[in-house]
Amino acid sequence: PQGRHHGTVWASFDGGKSWPIKRLVYDGPFAYSSLDAGRPVEIRLPLGTGIAGWVASEAKIVNIGDAYGDDRFDPRWDQTTGYQTRSLLCAPMLTKAGQVVGVLQVLNKLHGDLFTNDDEVFLQAIAGQAAMSIQNARLVRELLDYNEELRKTKDELEDRNRELDLLLELEQISSSSRDLGDLLSRLVPRSAERCGADAGSVILTRTTNDGVLEQDVSFWATGQEIKRFTLPWGRG
Repeated sequence: PQGRHHGTVWASFDGGKSWPIKRLVYDGPFAYSSLDAGRPVEIRLPLGTGIAGWVASEAKIVNIGDAYGDDRFDPRWDQTTGYQTRSLLCAPMLTKAGQVVGVLQVLNKLHGDLFTNDDEVFLQAIAGQAAMSIQNARLVRELLDYNEELRKTKDELEDRNRELDLLLELEQISSSSRDLGDLLSRLVPRSAERCGADAGSVILTRTTNDGVLEQDVSFWATGQEIKRFTLPWGRG
C-alpha cells in the first residue's frame, strides 16, 4: 500500500502453532529479507496472540488507526524491536482452500491515521499471492524431502543386495573349498575387499595334544599371498 512506513511478514512453519518472522526495522523503501536487508529481528508468538495472531486465528483482515487503543495489540512487539506502532493493516495469507499460512502486515500510515479501503484490497491481493507462493514452496520442499527419502531407501537396498551377494558368494566358496586352507585363502581376501580393507585375517583357536591353547592365524594383505602362523594363546 502507498504511504506505509514498515512492513512485516509472518509465516508459520509448524502447522500454525507459532508464527516466527524476520521483521525489518528499515527506514528506506519497503523491503523484506531474512538475510541482509535492514535489521532482521526474529519474533515468535502463539496463534491468537497480538493483532497478527488474531488475524491468523480468525482469517480476517484488521485495519486499526490506534494500535495501543486495541486490546488485541501486544506491546511486546514494540518493546522487542524498539519501533513505535501507531496504525496498522494486517491481512491473512489464505490459500485457495482457505488455509491460513501466514499474515502480511504494514505499519504506520504516513498520510492519515488509518489505511484506506484501497490499501485493504491491495494488501489482500498481495497476501493471497504470497500464500500461493509459500504453498508452492512447501510442496517443492516436501517433494525434495520425499525424493531424498527414496534415494536413501534405494541406497540402503543396494547395500543390502551387495551384502546378500557377498553372503551367497561366501557360501559358494565354503561349499566348493577342498579343505580349510583353501577356504581361508579365498575367504579372507574376499571379506577384506568387500569391506574396503587393505588386509584381513582369520584367527582360529585350537588345543594341542598337550592341552595348550594356541591361535592359528591366516593373514592376507593386498598384493600378497595368504600367510599362516601360530601364536600363543592371548598374544596379539
